Amino acid sequence: MNQAGTEKTGYDAIAKTLHWAIALIVLSMLIFAWQLDDLGDAERVEMIKFHSGLGLSVLILMVLRLLWRLGHPPPAPPPTLSRWQRRASVSVHRAFYLLLILQPVLGMLLAGSVDYSVSPFGWFELSTWMSDDPDRADWLLALHSTNANIIALLALVHIGAALWHHYLKKDNVLRRMLPFAKI
Repeated sequence: MNQAGTEKTGYDAIAKTLHWAIALIVLSMLIFAWQLDDLGDAERVEMIKFHSGLGLSVLILMVLRLLWRLGHPPPAPPPTLSRWQRRASVSVHRAFYLLLILQPVLGMLLAGSVDYSVSPFGWFELSTWMSDDPDRADWLLALHSTNANIIALLALVHIGAALWHHYLKKDNVLRRMLPFAKI
């Protein structure tokens, strides 16, 4: 319920801002990360520094989003959603929170395991707090890459469900999160 005593139907401006900021950063990171193998060594290291800065930004934004959500619950699902759809929605959202917090942590552990400097946006050094360990770096890279692929798959499911609701079900599920939509 909101202050007027009516049930909340959409997300508030802070939740929307955090959602879309994280979505845009993650999308750009996925696109850039999938291009890393095509870069030369010097370019790859520079891109990893930028990537690590964005990853740190995602971690900070996700923690803020989690804290915000704890104090500002989302609107109730529309009554037209079946039980399996509500469960699927909750599961996907929980998975996003877990994986989007885990991903930058894996990235920081990976940065501490490689034999080159990783400095998010050039602010501070991530690669000095652990010793270089090629074996640890290999399995952390595999975990980081697998987690990124799962995030990408979840994003496709999430976007697909939102578009399905908007264009086929013609309900307010998508409009509740659009930045300037009125419900």
